[in-house]
Amino acid sequence: MVTQEIWVKIIKETGLINHSFSDGPFYVKHKTIKDIVSDIDAPNNSKEIRILGYQATREQRPEYFIKNNLFLLPASNREWVVVEGEGYIDIPKINENPIQIKSKLDFKMESLEIGTSEMQYLDSAFVHGITQHFLEDESIELTVRGRKRTAPFNFSVHGVEVECKGVQTEVDAGYEGRTSLTLVEAKSSNIDNEIIRQLYFPFRKWSMDINKNIRNVFFQFDKDSKVLSYWEYGFQDQSKYDSIYLIKAQSYQLVE
Repeated sequence: MVTQEIWVKIIKETGLINHSFSDGPFYVKHKTIKDIVSDIDAPNNSKEIRILGYQATREQRPEYFIKNNLFLLPASNREWVVVEGEGYIDIPKINENPIQIKSKLDFKMESLEIGTSEMQYLDSAFVHGITQHFLEDESIELTVRGRKRTAPFNFSVHGVEVECKGVQTEVDAGYEGRTSLTLVEAKSSNIDNEIIRQLYFPFRKWSMDINKNIRNVFFQFDKDSKVLSYWEYGFQDQSKYDSIYLIKAQSYQLVE
């Protein structure tokens, strides 16, 4: 049984299929999901909370979610919330030619050429000065990386309040400068949309933790062309999940 078929059973047995979103979002405990899927004849890894909850793009949602304009978020580390509204942001194509950047180093950084991970490309972009160029800030230093837990906070989607009781967030790279902290979500493959949560939850966490301005960047790299692309997003109202907007975008290519 594939993930889509497992979700059919979840949607029915949790009562989600009968839920009226005019009354608010739909919360469901992970334990409830585990109990529902426990007797399904399917590989164990396809029934894991982590796998079932991975809906990073619009297309990865269950068919019922797509048809009914729903998306999934963590409400805590033990609970999901299903929300009605736009949960994703389009990643527009950058049509301008990449800016050619010459490394600020006076020697070849050989170790950065070993591997093709997201971290590898982020680190390469930083040490060669590309990230500094996009952010227009030479003062930045890498200060944040990895997973951290948020304090509880509330937010709204399409005017409906959602409660977050504290969840785990992950930042691929955080660069602090004199006046701001930039949080980066990186992808190693080309995608044209992304769940807003990847930017919004770290933004809310660090907005509560420090006094500096928080900047939000989506980063993508193409392994074949070696093009590095940046999109900076802001939130018109930090309490509104869907108030996200594009500030600027640019692609780069390192030249020897």
